[in-house]
Amino acid sequence: AMGIMEAAMGLASCLEWSDAIMSDALHQVGAMRIKILHELWQGRVREADRLKQRLDVLRIESSARQITDGSHLVAQATAHAYSEDLTRLKHAIDEIRVLAERFPSWHPVLEWANGEYQRIRGDLDQSLEHLSAALDATRAGTHIVWPHAAGAYARALCGQQRLAEAIELCERNLRAAEQADLGYLRLYIQMPLAEALARTGQFERAAALADGIVSELLRMQSTGLNLALAFEVRARVAIEAKDRPMYELPRWV
Repeated sequence: AMGIMEAAMGLASCLEWSDAIMSDALHQVGAMRIKILHELWQGRVREADRLKQRLDVLRIESSARQITDGSHLVAQATAHAYSEDLTRLKHAIDEIRVLAERFPSWHPVLEWANGEYQRIRGDLDQSLEHLSAALDATRAGTHIVWPHAAGAYARALCGQQRLAEAIELCERNLRAAEQADLGYLRLYIQMPLAEALARTGQFERAAALADGIVSELLRMQSTGLNLALAFEVRARVAIEAKDRPMYELPRWV
């Protein structure tokens, strides 16, 4: 569980957890899943695919089911969603659907994943419908998918030019995230907020928020996809503000 969380945080320390359990035959599948998630969140999709082939062999050799089966799917699907990888996200949705048919707590995950799939492919009305269902079924601090659904809903609103709604929603959800002590997960709500602020001309506030996101991830020593998303948001703020120096040479370089 620690390995999965740290992989999605972009922390190389997740590999230490993987190595710690790899020697136990019962947990080799879980150890390999941590390595796959690490590669996905570092943006190395082909390496993740190569490791998945090894995982398939391990799963055949080990018939024992574990209580953690499926626990990797949220981290896997979020990596695909933030990479806007429609094909791999669709495959993850197929796996999530199997769990959602058996366990009610997976229903919001399925709604969120479908919402992200529709958002990426450009059907924002369908996206908002699915994401609304995910948010209606969850609350801050009660479900792992809530911050991702909250951020995705805001991005879909921005896609429809409903910027004032997106800002109001993000600010409300950020207060809920702070009250629930969600830590770095609030960054997934702050990112669309920064972009919406910039697009409504609130450049100073948007830049400060985007800078704070990057700084926090650097302090965490997060690398890969999370940091790429943060830099992308900062670049978009610079573009909206016509801040060419920041766009061409950010202060972190």
